[in-house]
Amino acid sequence: MSFLLDSNGLKNVSELELFEATRQWLMFDQNRYQYIRPLMEKIRFPQIPPRDLLRYVNFVDFMRIECNYLLLEASNYHMLPHSQPILQSVRTQVRSNDFRMVVVGGVDQQDRVSNQLLALTPDVSKSDFLPPMHEGLCSHCVAVLNNFLYVLGGQNLFDERGNTAVNSVVRYDPRFNIWMRIASMNDKRAGFTVSVVDNRLYALGGVNAAGRLSSMECYSLEDDRWRYVASVQTVSFMIDSMEKLFLRDCATMLNPSMETCSTCLEDSRRVDSQTSFWLTRHDMILGTNVHQ
Repeated sequence: MSFLLDSNGLKNVSELELFEATRQWLMFDQNRYQYIRPLMEKIRFPQIPPRDLLRYVNFVDFMRIECNYLLLEASNYHMLPHSQPILQSVRTQVRSNDFRMVVVGGVDQQDRVSNQLLALTPDVSKSDFLPPMHEGLCSHCVAVLNNFLYVLGGQNLFDERGNTAVNSVVRYDPRFNIWMRIASMNDKRAGFTVSVVDNRLYALGGVNAAGRLSSMECYSLEDDRWRYVASVQTVSFMIDSMEKLFLRDCATMLNPSMETCSTCLEDSRRVDSQTSFWLTRHDMILGTNVHQ
């Protein structure tokens, strides 16, 4: 039983079903009661919906007496939905060994904006549609933080100048297969970039109806809030992320179509996520535009 509950390869079975099967196995023989806590610690209670926890789990005597700490962990997880990506433990991990590449939104040849998500296997041999977003988006950004998928900004109507940019942010949770709206960005942005650093989301640059943006803002999962942080003097399109944010070059003049730059720079800078200050680094050998 312990080996089974340790597996990430279980298919088409919920955590509630695993709990019930384990409970029945334990109750079959009193000699098995000694295994209650070790086995219950392998059930991923935070992945059981709150209503099912109340209806089917909380009333079980040994859960209230011996495993109350597991119920408390699950309750805290569900009470802080915006912070769930940073409340990770073994019991919050999806039971799966599969990897998927996800195609999010975009426009077709008729400039129609899509709200669909297509999940592809690494070899692109199989595909499945995930639940659609609340609205279609293009020129948006996508980020993954601890196996949660974030879709930020973009446009819900195709416009080359970014006039229909939005500031909305939504999050997809593969554990429950649902979308959730989180706090909107301070600025509407299209054609911008997002990076994940130290369990925070950073949105930088882009365009909207007011023109080009040089601002950068940071999303804090603890309080579901966006805050402005270090901005740049010139407009940037792309940044790269390892442990820090790097602005590897930028353009001072952008074509309204967002396709070409009239100025290419070799400038390379890094923002420190602790101090929010930009630091000049060694210049690149060649200037580039619309980079990553």
